Amino acid sequence: PVTNSWQQVKTGSGTYLTGVTAVRGQVSSASYNAFMALTNTGKVYTWGKSTYLGDGNGASARNYATQMTLPAEFSASIPKMIGVTGGTGSTSTTKNTYFILGNSGALYSLGDNTQRQCGDFTTTENFSWVNVERVNGTNFNNISFFSVQEHNSSYPGIAAITTDGDIYVWGNNNTGMLGRTSNNASDGSTAGNYD
Repeated sequence: PVTNSWQQVKTGSGTYLTGVTAVRGQVSSASYNAFMALTNTGKVYTWGKSTYLGDGNGASARNYATQMTLPAEFSASIPKMIGVTGGTGSTSTTKNTYFILGNSGALYSLGDNTQRQCGDFTTTENFSWVNVERVNGTNFNNISFFSVQEHNSSYPGIAAITTDGDIYVWGNNNTGMLGRTSNNASDGSTAGNYD
């Protein structure tokens, strides 16, 4: 239901989500949206109509914030950044895609990949976390910052900056938002070296 007053996110009936240090979300339509939250203990939660948990299962609607399964790196460290993108794009079935950055510089993705937004050089939907690749077969290990499209209802796109100052972009390039010459979905590329 629509509400005109603040509500507190819950992990269950009567149990509130606390210790949150970062929240990201993407609302693409009434059918596809997701939010994720990072806590001060390194746990990540998600809720919405198009959510993945990273546990090998497909997308599902979740009314409560549900703890996600994270890549092995985060058993001993707290994620540096989180992000979620999605959108109806050129089809009406693009669900959400999640990203999480480790202090190691590795970037991981999970979820819908129809627009190559997972950055793994495939269009395969990922039910568990995969490494984002710099080039096909070579994982990133030096990402310092990333940003995903989460501010409109369409076209998932991602940009990342490395510790060397290089910029990589991938996903859907609608109206040139990734700086490429083609609107087609594409894999990662260094800035200034677009296809």
